[in-house]
Amino acid sequence: MNEFDVQKRYLQCVTYMITKLKMFDQGFRDYEGRYLHIMDTREATTGELVELKTNFKRGLINFGSLVDRFQELEAPTQYQQQHQHLIWIYRDYAAAVCDMIDAFNVTDYAICHTKQDSGHAQRTRSLTDVKQLLAEEYQIA
Repeated sequence: MNEFDVQKRYLQCVTYMITKLKMFDQGFRDYEGRYLHIMDTREATTGELVELKTNFKRGLINFGSLVDRFQELEAPTQYQQQHQHLIWIYRDYAAAVCDMIDAFNVTDYAICHTKQDSGHAQRTRSLTDVKQLLAEEYQIA
């Protein structure tokens, strides 16, 4: 395999990770919206909320495993720094989502707004950083 093929395959993996991030983020927004709706209506039992939270945390663990596999990928020389930066951003994003999930107290139908607001800000920064890195360093829009 020549250098061009390695670069092409690597960029395909980057694109795949972008797709997975978009899917995961949409899933998180759906989860958050559902949880906030339940907070208002109390239409779910505590057990159902615990199950909902557990399922989403499982998704977060799966996303983390995907980032781990991406980290193991050997990036072409010209993308080494960008690769490490992208991994750092993905991990920062995952930490933000984890904080936001932890902000939901399913047993008391409560939200820690400080943790939720901080997580939202960090998540937004991470998504902005991914877009900027892709546009400027990978030249993927």
